[in-house]
Amino acid sequence: MRFFHHISMKMVHHLIAVRVLASLLIVCCALGASGAAHAAEPTSDVKLYPHVFSYRPAKGGRHRVMVVGDFNSWSRDATPMMERSDEDYSVSVEMTEGVHLYKFMVDGNWANDPHSDAALEESDGFGGKNSAVLIGLDARRFPPAPPGRIVEALLCHDPTDVRNRNVVTPTLLRLGFRAQAGNIRAAAIVWTTDNVSWHEQEMYSVSQLFGVENFEGLASVDQGPVSYFFRLIDGPTTAYLAGGKLYSSLTESQANTYRCAMQPGFETPDWAKHAVWYQIFPERFRNGDPSNDPPNTEPWTSKWFSKLPGESGEFYHDIWKRRYGGDFQGIIAALPYLRSLGINCIYLNPIFKAEELHKYDTSDYRHVDDHFGFAGDIEQIHGETDDPATWQWTKTDRLFLQFLADAHRQGFKVIIDGVFNHVGMANYAFQDVKKNGRDSVYAGWFEITSWKPFRWTGWGGSPDGALPEFRKDSKLGLASGPRELVMNITRRWLAPDGNPSRGVDGFRLDACENIPRPFWVDWRKLVKSIKPDAYLSGEIWSLAPHWLDGQTFDATMQYPFAEAMESFFVDQTRSISPSLFAAQLQRLTYVYPFQVSLVQMNLLDSHDTDRWASRFLNPDLPFNGKSRIEDNNPDYNIAKPDEQMWTRMKQSLVGQMTYVGAPMIYYGDEAGMWSPSDPSDREPMIWKDLEPYDDPQVTFKRDVFDQYQRLIAIHRKIEALQLGFAHTVLADDASGVYAFSRDLNRDHICVVVNRSDQAHTELLRFGPPDRDIALINWLDPAEARLGISSPQQADGRPTITEIDRAAPAAIARNGTVSVSLKPWGAMILSASDVTTR
Repeated sequence: MRFFHHISMKMVHHLIAVRVLASLLIVCCALGASGAAHAAEPTSDVKLYPHVFSYRPAKGGRHRVMVVGDFNSWSRDATPMMERSDEDYSVSVEMTEGVHLYKFMVDGNWANDPHSDAALEESDGFGGKNSAVLIGLDARRFPPAPPGRIVEALLCHDPTDVRNRNVVTPTLLRLGFRAQAGNIRAAAIVWTTDNVSWHEQEMYSVSQLFGVENFEGLASVDQGPVSYFFRLIDGPTTAYLAGGKLYSSLTESQANTYRCAMQPGFETPDWAKHAVWYQIFPERFRNGDPSNDPPNTEPWTSKWFSKLPGESGEFYHDIWKRRYGGDFQGIIAALPYLRSLGINCIYLNPIFKAEELHKYDTSDYRHVDDHFGFAGDIEQIHGETDDPATWQWTKTDRLFLQFLADAHRQGFKVIIDGVFNHVGMANYAFQDVKKNGRDSVYAGWFEITSWKPFRWTGWGGSPDGALPEFRKDSKLGLASGPRELVMNITRRWLAPDGNPSRGVDGFRLDACENIPRPFWVDWRKLVKSIKPDAYLSGEIWSLAPHWLDGQTFDATMQYPFAEAMESFFVDQTRSISPSLFAAQLQRLTYVYPFQVSLVQMNLLDSHDTDRWASRFLNPDLPFNGKSRIEDNNPDYNIAKPDEQMWTRMKQSLVGQMTYVGAPMIYYGDEAGMWSPSDPSDREPMIWKDLEPYDDPQVTFKRDVFDQYQRLIAIHRKIEALQLGFAHTVLADDASGVYAFSRDLNRDHICVVVNRSDQAHTELLRFGPPDRDIALINWLDPAEARLGISSPQQADGRPTITEIDRAAPAAIARNGTVSVSLKPWGAMILSASDVTTR
């Protein structure tokens, strides 16, 4: 199907070309169907299309030219362009369908593409434009579809494309097809497992762009294989897409179905689909044992932006030396607090021995940092080498294993930061190389650029950087020495002493794109062979379908989700409309296999960004671009948000906790913390039992905690919010009201937000078309009661239940419901018999 784009661009001006293209499209779909009709399920591949970028520098001579865009996470060195004989530079890149933004970097300077599609360009956030290219079919020039006639020319279901056929689990099947925009008014999946009983599942429009509309739906089946086709309706016309052809007869369609074996190309951990994540920065979460405090440990409640005893008074000089003594004794003591919030999954920033407070400068992967447990215990270990047989357990290591046991007993999963791209200056292997040069047994481990004088490459390509990078290998990913070390370290912490039940439940992989793919492919195989349900999440800041294909990671920290949320809920002059927000969320969801989308980490902030609450005081900034006072924005407003901003912040959480994916909270957001980015996003956690703090503004904000607690309880109760499909119900750009539905089997959950300082009443298409049903608003305490589990209940979490005889929030009458929303208001609506966990 890679020829679609070229044909449409050349031939759509002529009606005869439309007929030719229609036959080509239908033949292509038919071939895909017949070829896969009775075969094994195809792999869950996302279709990629080759595109050639070309650029001619203004000046002659040799240049270093790179293409940098959303398809390579805006990496400045990932995609070099080769010089051609005619002084042009070019490179072919495989890309997903849709609009991609990019620029060229020529000798370190940004340049736009003169051949960019100007209609698609977007602001780069710095006063310029990003170049843009449309990959895939452009059907804007097709003639409008005649009313009541289903146009075959753009109608296609490709079973080899994961966006058209995606076996999510052995019992969940996502199906889709493409049509001319506006041509299909209603659609459904019609399926059977026995050729006797036929079932229907409504389909929804999930995108409409450049003349093409995509419909998708999620069918829940008892078993496979499944035979299916599509019912299409346009006004008085009903037709059926089956086996790659369009039929008017239901009987013919049932005789020419598509067939699916219901064997997933890959699976993601089931528990991760039900996760609510909490990110902990260990040094700043809770100090449970002052006896292990490192030097320069300050009082937990001291004022952040202040000169503390022994400091120079220059904040951005002093702050890097401060410590606050967070440790595993404190984390263990706080597990009941996390249960009271409703959390069931914990992501820990780096825990291994390191010099800096953030621990991304690993000096020894074999041991947990002793200041997180028992200071000085590593020095008591002797005789260790790179051979795992010599490795021992320190008291702090055993404390960490005890933490894992306690967390597992209390119903938590725990993943840790895997920082395998680079180490710290104090790392024993790097120190040996510095000392012994070429004669070091570790000489081949690092990117050494000069032996005399001794020079190396640090993280991000920095010369002589503080985080020396491991040497890369095109075939292995990492050089053999560090590769073997990482594999052994993985075994150690995933299955301590060979027992997977005692180990971590997965990893978050730092700077993972810096390590070539072959390493991650082999590493995933190792991890899954030890613990098949281990969860692997990569630090990737852009769309990443080429990484999330079942061969490397299960998910990413989904920063594009945070960016879309910021553009809609936070920004003012640069805010996006409900319709654009809906389109962005749909793209994030359906660019991936659905088993990936369900386990994506839907964060709003992290240790690498300013805190979510502070963004409401600093709208209209480039995403994570001007949030550091010390270097890129001295005018960043560090004041505490006012009550209206907290109200808006609490509203935004409704979107985070209900959309497709696993919501993730950065420690302290639920307590009412606010700040610019690093280092201030790493302040000590606000604890109610430690009040008062030296700064009187710093208090535990109970109303924010309560909002998180209720929303987490709702998310964990309603199965459709964890596994359901998502489609847009309303995107009213005039009023600012946005509504979407999560759909699973017969359950439908409607989430409505009013991003406006005015009250609004809206009519939504929601509910069964043939009867009336009363709806519950789970956000309303008058309709749903939050229950708090006893602290003695080891794995208890807050629950939420419908209040008997409560007046319904609304009544859906024959498929429509009228809702009234307060300024900055929100609702989560469902029938009372919704499926719960």
